Amino acid sequence: MKFAVLLVDDDAFFAETVQRFLAKDGIEVEIALDLASARHALETPRPLVILDAILPDGSGASLLPLVKEKAEGARVIMVTGSPAVEDAVTAIRAGIDDYLEKPIDLESLRLAVLRTRRDVETSRVAAVERRRRERALHESTAISGGWFEQQRDLFVRGAASAHPLLFLGETGTGKTLLARKAHQLSPRSEGPFLALNCATLPPELVESELFGHERGSFTGATTSREGLFELAHGGTLFLDEIGELPLAAQAKLLSVIEDGWIRRVGGGAQRKVDVRIVAATHQNLQEMAAARRFRDDLRYRIEVVVVTVAPLRERTDEIESIVDGWLRAAPGRHGIVPTLAPGELARLQEYAWPGNVRELKNVIDRTLLLQSGPVLRPSSALPFAPRDRGPEERLPKVSLAELEERRIHEALEDNEGSRQKTAETLGISVATLRRKLNEQGHRSPREPS
Repeated sequence: MKFAVLLVDDDAFFAETVQRFLAKDGIEVEIALDLASARHALETPRPLVILDAILPDGSGASLLPLVKEKAEGARVIMVTGSPAVEDAVTAIRAGIDDYLEKPIDLESLRLAVLRTRRDVETSRVAAVERRRRERALHESTAISGGWFEQQRDLFVRGAASAHPLLFLGETGTGKTLLARKAHQLSPRSEGPFLALNCATLPPELVESELFGHERGSFTGATTSREGLFELAHGGTLFLDEIGELPLAAQAKLLSVIEDGWIRRVGGGAQRKVDVRIVAATHQNLQEMAAARRFRDDLRYRIEVVVVTVAPLRERTDEIESIVDGWLRAAPGRHGIVPTLAPGELARLQEYAWPGNVRELKNVIDRTLLLQSGPVLRPSSALPFAPRDRGPEERLPKVSLAELEERRIHEALEDNEGSRQKTAETLGISVATLRRKLNEQGHRSPREPS
């Protein structure tokens, strides 16, 4: 597509010369010899106007408001045969993007036009990309609730930046989905997205997993191996439960964030990596830092953009859209999309969901697996079926902590004390279950604390 320019100048010979000269670069120039014809020509918006300062029917600068009104972001190059410093300053303040003196050197004008074309095309690409990201954001049911509206702009800007991004919230709230969405909305979307749950690895293996190792660096290291930082080069590395990262690994992580260099375990050579860090935790990093379990300097580096994810019990209005999205994606029998039985949505919204979105997903998956018909009753998979109640009735007054403790105790009994099965039932990790049990002072009937 040709780049359309409006040239407003009363020197017809000069205007036609410019028109022929710029045509060689695929630039289409329309000529207006006075303000009246220029106003008519601007009914068709132009990304660039080359404007003579003095015209037969008035000052060229008087055309500026119309130029800007007709085409958002339109650029203006002013040309004049009687330049003065004060005129140039006034013109730039008025919105002129470039200022050239007559007699015009055609090559200088050409370069100015080509530079403007490049800037306009770059702005168009950026605008298209911004709209794509915003559309993708609105299409995500995982982040469509009212709790997110106050943070939407922060999330979009953070996702598009190169800064670390930190998600705070309870286990199972969907922080991994948000991290993946942030990667999809970022300039690194074509690069890899790798994730590590820092709570699932023994401390002695964390550094090898992150930074790689050389052959013979420790017992069992029979070959050299790349770490996640090398594998995620050009993309995003998501560190879930970053609060569980050992202090030694925290120091190395801080160094990588600051200078982009890594060294494999047991190796001497440094390697340059280009990786964007996204992290998540359910813990209070400030309190951990005060207890010397998390480095303050690392906390300052990763808390550049912080998004707090609400627990599912505070966003029950989202349950309908979340479940609907899952059911539409489910392989329904005979092509029929499963639906919830009457009253089921209300029952799901009554439940406290200590395992958050992860527990909800497990309940829906279990229901799809065990129920044969297209009408589902997922409340039957809950630890207790919420009873129907009248508008005046209220749930018993118990704290969320008490409700959570009761739910964990029931799940342990249902799974005969197996922490692995209990964690799967609740939709949380074994490490999180262990921590909650320690906080509650519980011992499993069949397993040690």
